[in-house]
Amino acid sequence: MRRIFGLFVALQISFVPVAMGQTSDKDSKDPRGKFVPAADGGLGSTLTDEQLLATWGKYDQPKPPWKVSAAEEPKPVFRYQFWPRESELKPGSGQVYYFRALTKLLQRDRALATLREITSRENQTSAEDRAFITLMDPLFQDLKTMAYLEDMSWDHRSRDIEGPQLYFFDLDDIQGARDLARFLMVKARIYLADRDFENASQCVLIGNRLAYLIGQGESVIQRLVGCALQAMMRMIVEEMVQIPGCPNLYWAIATIPQPLVTIRRCVELELSAVHRAFPALREAATANWSDTEAEDRWIECLRQLRKLNGADGNADERDTLLAVDYSDFVPSARDRLKTAGVSEEQLEKMAAAAIVMADTAIELDRLIDESRKGLLLPGPQKDLLLQLNEAGFHDAIRFDSEPGGYGSKRSAVGLFAGPLFPAIRQLDAAADRTPIMYRRLMTMEAIRMYAAANEGKLPDSIENLKPLPAVFAFSTERPFEYRVDRNGDVVTATLSGKIPNFPTAEHLTFQIVP
Repeated sequence: MRRIFGLFVALQISFVPVAMGQTSDKDSKDPRGKFVPAADGGLGSTLTDEQLLATWGKYDQPKPPWKVSAAEEPKPVFRYQFWPRESELKPGSGQVYYFRALTKLLQRDRALATLREITSRENQTSAEDRAFITLMDPLFQDLKTMAYLEDMSWDHRSRDIEGPQLYFFDLDDIQGARDLARFLMVKARIYLADRDFENASQCVLIGNRLAYLIGQGESVIQRLVGCALQAMMRMIVEEMVQIPGCPNLYWAIATIPQPLVTIRRCVELELSAVHRAFPALREAATANWSDTEAEDRWIECLRQLRKLNGADGNADERDTLLAVDYSDFVPSARDRLKTAGVSEEQLEKMAAAAIVMADTAIELDRLIDESRKGLLLPGPQKDLLLQLNEAGFHDAIRFDSEPGGYGSKRSAVGLFAGPLFPAIRQLDAAADRTPIMYRRLMTMEAIRMYAAANEGKLPDSIENLKPLPAVFAFSTERPFEYRVDRNGDVVTATLSGKIPNFPTAEHLTFQIVP
């Protein structure tokens, strides 16, 4: 009997999720070197091989404590904002001005190359950098207009696309958002060099609105880009609070909706995409195909899977695809279809390939429902259920190489769910990181406000912090751990809490300095 593990050779399938839509590989081919993303999904840097190794090594090194000053509540309270007031929003589409800004950046000679060169350097406030940013003021005005418009929807509707092509629609138009965010970061850093916190805050506000606009898209890729843009703006806030004289940003951070970018909608659409890409799976139960017709549709599904995973597909590969033996799935598939309500009479009429396909459709629906469960729950309950569902998912799609071993379900569902289902826990972690880190920053700002009212001293605990309360962690619904260490005259505070998939950022250590 032909072995199922040969299927992976025949189909050239690797179990790496294929996200809906395609993005440009321009960054990956950047002639200046490798582009390494920040550990939290943020901006990243373009590095040589030596710098790349050194950079990743830095994540494991102890970080010096931040030096921050005591800071009372601003007057007026909302002098600094990272999100606009509802009363400030005007009618219009933010998407229009996003494309205007992107066009200005791409059309100006060498502007994009210059911007990327500036952001690859540690010092970004030279006279030449300032002159370049000033020249790009029309672009900034477009982004500023975008930030105060009401309509922040995105027009890509993946749900309207049928067939495997929905995994290939072009998303190059959202990748330029990273460069616009880089521009805002450089502009904010120039303002911070001049201690102009008000204008720097406006750059963050504009960047957050940009992240929200991009993050409204229906694809996983768009949501991840939105998360990355928000992380880039958070990096500016983290730099801001470490500058002497920085105002208290507790309420500025509180203005940002959290989570700014959510994943539930895009995950549900991505899960449903499998059925829209392979409608024959659901059709199989009622189509009354002949053996040849059912086999033709099975082969076409396998051919499309090959294409989705980067292999060439052609009409002459029938013998290769027929080497994928589905007959061992039939007995278990029949039993599950009977349990689902398909009569014995109907099963007798169905071709073997149709039975396997119909069962695959039902198993896909079951996995989709299980995968959705954790997204509906809050905090720690969500994380626990996502872990359990991930374990069940991997068991369902497993194809063992031992004789007779086809995973616990003996189903073809793994062929489709394995490469096409999104990695939900990783996506959830990406969406949660910045909200958690922002709430920790708010707690630090509450401590800075306490210090301003208590001669620069740190509180012994944060349970009853005054005049403003500490903020609970976004994902755990519990306060951050707080510790004070004293070494002679040096007093250091640490706020700790789990940052999903970013363990080196789980501790924020700081000192209150004059």
